[in-house]
Amino acid sequence: MSEAVRSYRAVGATQQAGSSFVFRGGIRLTRYLLIVLLFWGVYFFWISRDTRRVEEFVQGDTTFRMVAQNLVENRSRLQQSTVWDALPQQWRSHPLPQLLQVPVGFPEWVQRNLVGQYVFISGRDAGEFTDAVYITKLSRVGSVLERMLRFSSGNEGDDAGGLKIRQLKEYDLYYAIRGRIALASPSRRALIHSLTLTDSELAAAEDWDESIWQLGDEDLRGTLLLGDDSGWGGYFSGMGFALRLEPDRGFVKLSLPCTESFYDAFGNGVRNTSARDLLAPMDGPIQLSANLNGTAARLWDTLGTLTGADENFSTLWEGRTPESKPESLESYLAQSLGDAGPGISITWHGFEINTIVPSTLFSMSAEVRNDSIAEEIERLSGSDTDRGLDAVSARFDDEQEWIEAVGIGGPARTAVLMPSDDRRHVFVSSSKVLAESLWAGEARVNYMTEKANVYLRVSPGEVVEWYVEYGTVLAADGLLEGYRVEEFGAYAEDLRAKTAGIKLVEMTARYDNGVVEADIVLESKALEIDHVEAGN
Repeated sequence: MSEAVRSYRAVGATQQAGSSFVFRGGIRLTRYLLIVLLFWGVYFFWISRDTRRVEEFVQGDTTFRMVAQNLVENRSRLQQSTVWDALPQQWRSHPLPQLLQVPVGFPEWVQRNLVGQYVFISGRDAGEFTDAVYITKLSRVGSVLERMLRFSSGNEGDDAGGLKIRQLKEYDLYYAIRGRIALASPSRRALIHSLTLTDSELAAAEDWDESIWQLGDEDLRGTLLLGDDSGWGGYFSGMGFALRLEPDRGFVKLSLPCTESFYDAFGNGVRNTSARDLLAPMDGPIQLSANLNGTAARLWDTLGTLTGADENFSTLWEGRTPESKPESLESYLAQSLGDAGPGISITWHGFEINTIVPSTLFSMSAEVRNDSIAEEIERLSGSDTDRGLDAVSARFDDEQEWIEAVGIGGPARTAVLMPSDDRRHVFVSSSKVLAESLWAGEARVNYMTEKANVYLRVSPGEVVEWYVEYGTVLAADGLLEGYRVEEFGAYAEDLRAKTAGIKLVEMTARYDNGVVEADIVLESKALEIDHVEAGN
């Protein structure tokens, strides 16, 4: 029997040793993976730290500042709103709404991470936005995505003297990342300036607080300084605004601090007023109700200022209030109503075409503080003086209980003044026919439910149609200077096209302690043209 040493090994021992080696190797691989993951986790955490604040990049010397809310989420609603069709072309061409047309090319989840809940916009060129700086806050994921997008085509680095900004050539846009704050601008110079602001150049603390982020339902809110060349800069030092677009309407809120020039133009009586009960105007294409703590004559001057024709308006009013007997129907109304107020409502109903002299149709109701109308009624009552040869003859109609002032042109040129039962209000119509249709039964004094100082409602489509009918008649008779019928027809079609998208414009304004607050609603209607569109 051999004495060789024999060793015995249990079955499976070799396999167990191999498995142990693999297990030990797997542990080492897992450790390596954990180290790599830890490294990348630290890196991603480091690059997505929230170390900077928006106000560090906002300069104090800006003309406009605004905040847009939930741009990515609301983009589809903003694009599809028919309000765009109602805006003038120059407004639609402004760079801010044009942003909605830019094809993004990223899925929505990527956009949501790259564009924060708020986008702050500021600059000096409010007209063209050439120096606008857009500031938003990336999410942590957005910070990582931005690093990855640096490797895409068209994304080029720009050292910019060590500031390390980048350029998106496709969008002609420069941008920079500081912490999780992203800044972008079409102007390289404006972006660099925002990145290098000194303490003295930053927005003052009193001009910046957390309330700027406390938006309600508006899509855009901001402030705008008004220069003297802006048209309104002489009356208001600036403008605060809030804007929201719905599928078929737009809402704008304005806050306008008044300057001394405002009171010079609109009257010192405004200083002592506040929101008042407004007389309800009659239905019509243009409705106006106002209470500016002044007279009808003062309101006439104000309308001239608002329309930019204040000198013409003043001349017309002065020409219609001679000390002698009235020389026209308009001058009789001016004499009778000059002291009416402060509450006044006016409705423009269109034109009376089928008369010798085409005339404007309007109705009016006004508060009266004196007995001028009652005295005129007393003077006319029982009077049998034949004034048929006068430019205007007035008489009191006992049956209708109103004053009729007859001018050249028959019934359509017969104005009506009717006092209310309490003699504290007067109803006026430029036409007897219109008065009979409006006040066939009884004229009632109605007030609007919302207190304000000015209410304006315009239906542009109706206004244009009345204007076109009126102009066509004048052109056909050769009375419209510079237009023949065919030329005016082309002009009319252009007017229709410009107003086709607007259904209604409504404004309510209030004065309170040196500030005018206004609410504007624009109702639109769909047209057979493309709305503002953008790619995904």
